[in-house]
Amino acid sequence: MGPPTSPATRISSWGDFNFLPWYLLGDSHFSVASFQAYGESPFSPFHLILLHSVIKYVIPANSPFPIDILLDIFDFYRINDLYSWNYLHGWLTLMHVSRKWRQCILDSPSRLQLTLCLREETPVLDMLTHFPPLPITLDYSFHENASDPEAESGVLAALGYVDRLHSITLDGPDGILHKLALTMDEFIPTLTYLKLSTHSKSLNLPRAFLGGDAPNLRHLCLDGAYLPTLPSLLSSARFLTSLALRVPKNEHHSPGELAECLHALLQLKDLSLNFLAFDPSSLINTESSHSGQQVSEQHFILPQLEQFDYCGESRYLEVLVGGLRMPHLKHLDVRLFPRLTFTTPHLSRLIENSINLVRFSARIIFTSNFAVLHIHPPSDDDESGRRSGMRIIVSHERFDWQVHSMAQICSGLSPVLSDDVRNLIFDHDLDKLPSNWQGEVDPSLWLALLAPFRHVQNMWCSVALVEELGNALAAEVGDGSEADEVAAVVPELSMIITTWHRIRAQSDIPRRAFNRFLTLRRSAARPVLLEHYGGVFRVIHSHPPSSLKR
Repeated sequence: MGPPTSPATRISSWGDFNFLPWYLLGDSHFSVASFQAYGESPFSPFHLILLHSVIKYVIPANSPFPIDILLDIFDFYRINDLYSWNYLHGWLTLMHVSRKWRQCILDSPSRLQLTLCLREETPVLDMLTHFPPLPITLDYSFHENASDPEAESGVLAALGYVDRLHSITLDGPDGILHKLALTMDEFIPTLTYLKLSTHSKSLNLPRAFLGGDAPNLRHLCLDGAYLPTLPSLLSSARFLTSLALRVPKNEHHSPGELAECLHALLQLKDLSLNFLAFDPSSLINTESSHSGQQVSEQHFILPQLEQFDYCGESRYLEVLVGGLRMPHLKHLDVRLFPRLTFTTPHLSRLIENSINLVRFSARIIFTSNFAVLHIHPPSDDDESGRRSGMRIIVSHERFDWQVHSMAQICSGLSPVLSDDVRNLIFDHDLDKLPSNWQGEVDPSLWLALLAPFRHVQNMWCSVALVEELGNALAAEVGDGSEADEVAAVVPELSMIITTWHRIRAQSDIPRRAFNRFLTLRRSAARPVLLEHYGGVFRVIHSHPPSSLKR
């Protein structure tokens, strides 16, 4: 048997639809997509009446409209507007057109993926009583200070249908969610999606939650909710594709324990681990609570993982990724709590062994309260529209701390940065440094930050940072051998491009700032070209734009 014919092709080959108005014809194929091109929803009364009239009056009486083609048409409605079909019960609109349509829809709940969506605006108890026994999607948000016994009763009743619950999303105060969680102590065989989000971000779930078993779960998000038996639950959820944990303060599993329970999730594609609380005492205590834990000698592979987001202590991350391998990782987003020292050898090894993390350009961005290291391929976004490459963020309001932290992180990632990065960008969200930031950073910190980028050829520099970098590059480096030692800093550098965002800078400012460095590089037979470019820059080639403004 050959491949199935697409619904549009099958419909156009059956009967002659040339009589339809031009805006319902797309390449002579009747499709719901043409409804949207005309600017109206496919669920509008006009289109439903037109479609029903075509089927009822144009088709000969002795040629009944095939059910499978009618289902193809309904499927177009579903695919074209999934939100209306499921969340707003768009299939109910089609059921009210005629008895035949109603019977056709009710006879094909799996084909049309019918669900009963229960939310705040719907009469939950009435729908559970009078609607067909379809899979249930429960999406309910409770207000902080509004008591609604009827709403609680409806949600509790819905949670009792353990053989029909397909998706659960609950958001509200800890008290209400804890009360609901106590009733969720049974195994729910049909559950594929679960999200719990608390307002205070400090909910402790009962140990018997979900009966400790969720074999069909595909997506799990616990936002501010701690589950003591999470490792046991994850070990049963072997088809999980998305896991998001926003961890409450002082309630978390050890990194080694979490790494060990993740190894069973061979289908996992998206992993997010976010610690919600930061302990300022960790700035003083150089040894974190996880320093005594040993990295597992056994390495667990997550073969399908493409996205990994993390926010928390660097030491926890080191122990976690030290026992994991993510060979097909495409997107890495890390936000580290501020510390005096950062050591990231296991993170560096993880990045180095991820074949899809293309390392072409490095952008270091300084802002008023955090610094960012973003390493990305020539294009910032992939085909899915998500930010590609890797990003590491360190939060701190002091400029010297930001530079110091970035220098340590880049030093830890030097095996990755020194071999692959050809374009280096120093950016700032302003065109002029605040007065209390000017001259705050010791030149040695800038040189330490530059040291890992040994193969950088082109360096972009925001006009706000030119004096800081220029002074660092031209700092005294030795007696009688200045030229050679200056050439040892980013030795393959061939061009510096200074940029501004909003205010056009005077072109002599960058030249004055880098003049001594450029002179020393010429003396060492390693000349560097200085260019000036206005506007927001975006590196997409291995060489600078050819039409730079001086």
